[in-house]
Amino acid sequence: MLNPRPGLRHPHRLPRIIGPIALSRRIAPAGLLLALCLSGCGTGGYPSLAQRPAELATAPIPITTPTAAPEQSATPDALRGQLAALSAQADAARDAFDAARPAAQTAITAARKAKAQPGSVLWAAANLALARLESAGAMLSPPLAQVERLYADDRQAHPDELPLLRASRPTARDIDSTRAKITGYVDNRDRTLTLLRGAFGD
Repeated sequence: MLNPRPGLRHPHRLPRIIGPIALSRRIAPAGLLLALCLSGCGTGGYPSLAQRPAELATAPIPITTPTAAPEQSATPDALRGQLAALSAQADAARDAFDAARPAAQTAITAARKAKAQPGSVLWAAANLALARLESAGAMLSPPLAQVERLYADDRQAHPDELPLLRASRPTARDIDSTRAKITGYVDNRDRTLTLLRGAFGD
C-alpha cells in the first residue's frame, strides 16, 4: 500500500470501479418499468374523453321555466253581467254624490256670504259638507278603473279594428256604452267639485 504524502490528512482514494454484474442490477429495474409503460400504452390505446358515471351523477341538471298559460277571455254573457254590475255601482255612486251636493252648496254659499274666517262655525260646516261630497264622489273611482281595464283589454285583443267595425261588434258596443256612461258621471263630479272649491276659496 502507498503511504500518504506528507502534509495531507487523508490519502488519495482510488475511484470505485463498478463491475458488469452490478451495473446490470441497476439498469434492470428501470428497463422493466419502461417496458411496462410501453406495453400499457400499446395495448390500451388513447384514454376516452367521455364522461364517467361518477361525473354524470354530479353534472348540473338543466332547469326549465314553465310558461304561463294564456288568460281566457270572458264569455259575452259573463262580460255583460260584469258591465251591468259596474253600471249599477256607478249609478249608486252618482246618486250618493247628487244627494250630498245640495248640502255642500248651501254650506259653502253661507260661508262665502258671511266671509267666514278659518276656524269659524260656518267655515267648519262648509268644510265638512264639502268633505262629504268628495267622499261620495270617490265611489265612482272603482267602477271607472274596472271599465277602463275592460276597454284596454278589448282594444288589445283587436288592435287593428276600424271604428266602423268596432261599432258593429256587440261586445265592443257594450263596453264603450258603459265606459261613456261612467266617464260622464266622473266628468260631472269633477266639474261640480271644482266650482264649489273655487267658491269656497279652497
